[in-house]
Amino acid sequence: MFSRTLCTAVACMALLNVQAQKAGPGGIGVASPAPFYKFPGAPQVTISNHGNIVGFVSATGATHVASEGYVLCYGYTVAYDLAYSEAGFEPPTTANCWGNTCIVTRITSDRVMRLRQVIIKSRSEDRALSIEMTVINQAGYAISPVVLRRQVDLDVDARTLGGTVINRFATSELDSLTAWNAPFDTPGVGSAILVRHLRAEPSSMIYMPKITSNPVDTSCNPQNIAVNGEVRGNYGGSMQYNVGTLTGGGRATVKLQYQRN
Repeated sequence: MFSRTLCTAVACMALLNVQAQKAGPGGIGVASPAPFYKFPGAPQVTISNHGNIVGFVSATGATHVASEGYVLCYGYTVAYDLAYSEAGFEPPTTANCWGNTCIVTRITSDRVMRLRQVIIKSRSEDRALSIEMTVINQAGYAISPVVLRRQVDLDVDARTLGGTVINRFATSELDSLTAWNAPFDTPGVGSAILVRHLRAEPSSMIYMPKITSNPVDTSCNPQNIAVNGEVRGNYGGSMQYNVGTLTGGGRATVKLQYQRN
């Protein structure tokens, strides 16, 4: 069932909280975290054929991303894919990679929403990966509220031996979140990963960075546990985009970037 009219701000927030753990019609299953494509250059970034980052490794062998993916909430339905688990999506419609670019398109199990991901790795000296997501309402009616999130389990400087999954986390007021290690937090050199917002269309869209207590949170509107300042632990990060209402055939596009120091 879908909300076909614009909800009020209060009603939308209540609906998001109710939606938190309701999977889409496809049910909850195990996604495929198998490597599909490894981008050239450094850092060593590998994605699955679902568009998840399944490897973000430094030249010295430190792993910075444990798992990564996306959460799409629309009306009363939640669809997500976090590499090791997914719900509410059909198998990838397309998954094509060449050079520094990959395009992955998903359709929800009820065929109401289409999610297109364009993943581009920057030059090695930039140490960055950008992800553009476009969500399209394939239904013949408006759906509200629509929320699109990128969720990542950041384990900065994790290694087979001597690494850590405990990091320091912080968010800016609007545009970015960071996970890092201070000099004495890890036996090796402490690194940092920045996740930052780049673009949203329509430009009126509300977006926000969050640190989530559950590293693999699949809810629509998780709490930002770093709202009052830095936190330290085994947490996750998210860029959340409150799309609002998508008319029948309507679309919204967001773009964000992962960058290592």
